[in-house]
Amino acid sequence: MQLIDRINQAFTGANLPPKNDLVEGSLADQDYAHDVAADLESWRTNMPDKSLLRQMHQELRKISPASTRWIVPYYLRYALTDEAKYSLMEVSFFVLSLVSRSKEVDQQVAARLSLMSSEQIACVVHVLSHLNADPDWAEYMGEDIEAALATLMRLNKMRGALPPER
Repeated sequence: MQLIDRINQAFTGANLPPKNDLVEGSLADQDYAHDVAADLESWRTNMPDKSLLRQMHQELRKISPASTRWIVPYYLRYALTDEAKYSLMEVSFFVLSLVSRSKEVDQQVAARLSLMSSEQIACVVHVLSHLNADPDWAEYMGEDIEAALATLMRLNKMRGALPPER
């Protein structure tokens, strides 16, 4: 099965959550959280595209688990395009949002991914592995991709959700 088909199948039904569940709960009362929620809300009536990824690339750590589940397939599909190789920014921030080198950040990443199924997380692993096998991506951010994969593998041990394959 092609990666795009696998992503589409895994994320079927991952819809944009209700307005009150767009940002991470502990941030909901902060001013910038309202901006992030408003930015996400604007995509309820528009077909998400590259501009969504560009708009949200620095906000990934602020969005709720439900919003994370909704936005991840857009990042994964975009990461597989030639355009992503030349832009780099959107995918780079997505990868970096998965990198953890401490238990505290592991917990934050685990919380953001908590509503994703094992199949959905496996898609993330497969796409990151695919990027890491690409010479351009490996040269640009191979260490970060490896660190993101390591984070997902640690979370696998905590959650028991990822297949052992890579």
